[in-house]
Amino acid sequence: MHITSHKIAKRSLLKILVVGLGLSFFIVFLIAGIAATLGRETVLWDNEVITGFRGLLLALAIWPIFSFIFALFIWVWLSLGLWIYSFISPIKIVFKDSARLR
Repeated sequence: MHITSHKIAKRSLLKILVVGLGLSFFIVFLIAGIAATLGRETVLWDNEVITGFRGLLLALAIWPIFSFIFALFIWVWLSLGLWIYSFISPIKIVFKDSARLR
């Protein structure tokens, strides 16, 4: 299915970024937290290395904050770029047929 649009809603774009980056960063932060429980110096807070179970908890606590701020930063620049592009050409979005995926 193809959809052609001149603009993408800013809220939809932010939702895609928050979900996509949030779930991707969850894996990264989980691996860093597990490595911290094994004694690796992967979690840093206030210039202090946090290891052990506290490192895992801190990594999982930082994950949503980091993900949202990162998604918000990218969203601002992506919205600006897509807004400028909307004056040049419409955006064509291709969706996969969900009926075939089941």
